[in-house]
Amino acid sequence: MPISNHNRQLQQIRSAEQYYELRQHSNLPAFDARLLISHRPDCHWAFMEDGILKARCSLWWREAPQSLNGKAGLIGHYAAADADSAAALLGQCCQQLVKQGCNFAIGPMDQNTWRDYRFIIGDGVRPRFFLEPNSQARWPEQFRRDGFKEIAWYTSSLVDDLNVRSRRLARVKTRMGKSGITIRNLNMDQLDSELKSIFSVVKRAFQENPFYVAVSEADFLEMYRPLQEMITTDLILLAEHHGRVIGFIFAVPDVSQASHGLNIDTVVVKTFGVFPDRIYGGVGQVLLEEVHHRAAAANYRYAIHALVRESAPMKKIIARYGVPFRRYALFGKELT
Repeated sequence: MPISNHNRQLQQIRSAEQYYELRQHSNLPAFDARLLISHRPDCHWAFMEDGILKARCSLWWREAPQSLNGKAGLIGHYAAADADSAAALLGQCCQQLVKQGCNFAIGPMDQNTWRDYRFIIGDGVRPRFFLEPNSQARWPEQFRRDGFKEIAWYTSSLVDDLNVRSRRLARVKTRMGKSGITIRNLNMDQLDSELKSIFSVVKRAFQENPFYVAVSEADFLEMYRPLQEMITTDLILLAEHHGRVIGFIFAVPDVSQASHGLNIDTVVVKTFGVFPDRIYGGVGQVLLEEVHHRAAAANYRYAIHALVRESAPMKKIIARYGVPFRRYALFGKELT
């Protein structure tokens, strides 16, 4: 799929070793090319100018989510040094997605919503936190210039009072006690078994989310095992009903603060979920408030509710505790 003249070319990258041999423009962030194996893209393209890598992205169409517009293709692992390089790369990649039968392009998304996706579109004064997308300010505009539009929005919120107690939860906790629902810490001695129990909740709790793609249990374990060193067991809680895990909350210290020269005084609530059965109503908020209180007891001052979809039901719960400080968007484009 050539693009064209002596100084400019689009080059397909087929291995991590091939990628690491490229000379990279100083405006491009570093890329772990081993992801070309673990994320299984259908192809990866590098836009070269005068022998310098100026833009890159991966494409997926075999494992992409369905969309209301028909078959979707994904653009991820994205970076571009300038607007001209972005236009050359995105134009050619959209043409390839059309050739693969795609009617709609979605990006940025690295394989699926289990991986990194979304651009930052409204920045706040806080530095980047652990597990936050590391996009650059110019990238959303590069997508817009190619005809992409925002199709989903997300926010991160800051909680500055970890000791808030909702009156409503007293009734929920009473009902949980009568039903035999209990809350406990993650058991690190049985990590794989615990992750498998969490995965059973995730499959049911998140399956109605937009752009959801099911992953295998093995892939899920592969994604979360690397976080083992970051785990503080008081911040990962499981809700059980008669011995079966029916809900969870996953929070970790914001270790990125150390790289900014700050004390680690914040926890990042990455995700939480509960079986979508009526009997479990309110359990998610109980888990959220409990992890706040445990963080406060461990001398953390703040919590970040990370990357919550603005149209998600849990957004109302989040709003009771935190104030949004950053926005993100996912982009889409009809292909012709």
